[in-house]
Amino acid sequence: MWDNISCWPSSVPGRMVEVECPRFLRMLTSRNGSLFRNCTQDGWSETFPRPNLACGVNVNDSSNEKRHSYLLKLKVMYTVGYSSSLVMLLVALGILCAFRRLHCTRNYIHMHLFVSFILRALSNFIKDAVLFSSDDVTYCDAHRGGCKLV
Repeated sequence: MWDNISCWPSSVPGRMVEVECPRFLRMLTSRNGSLFRNCTQDGWSETFPRPNLACGVNVNDSSNEKRHSYLLKLKVMYTVGYSSSLVMLLVALGILCAFRRLHCTRNYIHMHLFVSFILRALSNFIKDAVLFSSDDVTYCDAHRGGCKLV
């Protein structure tokens, strides 16, 4: 079960489950805490201790500077990831197109796959440039449905 913080493994009723603080929160605070939940007949109990005590970051506080800093770092990381992926895909596509000896059905399929990933990376860059041109990284707080749609 996903609770916007951790992915909880399935469990039998009457058992307490422990998960470590997610890695993305440990990057912000360098705390190595754990979160607990009880599996009951009626479902999961509330997480204890509260994530802001165990992990050091209150993920529900939109004014939290650490959260803002984390979201900026995340945006930079996925931009760098998509950029490096785009460069490598363009190099691979260039190599496959340049050498006639590499032209075969299998490589044509790979070239089409590379083009689809290139288009996905480009659409991500266009989406970020058009929709999220400011430094405001909390854009999904108010319009969750719209963000998921995009």
